[in-house]
Amino acid sequence: MKHKLRKKIIIPMIIIIIGIITTLTIIYIRKNDINKIIIGAWTTPGGTLYIFNEDNVGIMRVPLSDYSFSYKIEDNKILIDFEDETAFDPTYEYVLEKDKLVLTGKNGTFIFRKANIK
Repeated sequence: MKHKLRKKIIIPMIIIIIGIITTLTIIYIRKNDINKIIIGAWTTPGGTLYIFNEDNVGIMRVPLSDYSFSYKIEDNKILIDFEDETAFDPTYEYVLEKDKLVLTGKNGTFIFRKANIK
């Protein structure tokens, strides 16, 4: 009787543990995928250029200036911290589709395309 009870408890526990491990693995892989995919240069038709480097730093280039920043990705958000303390540090929700990056934040929605810069 005790043996059957243990099986009834152990098997569901194993299934739950496998489910948790699978979920955490998927979350980890997706986070790493976005980090790899966002690396590079992204530009808008208006001329704003974001360059995201592998080491979580980058540059925002506008027609007359460059602004260095660090960034991190949490959940479905990109948090940007400009070195210039007078600059607004935006947090954007992002949608990433192949060569298109859509950033939406308090200051609006911006559509970027993957850029080839040298």
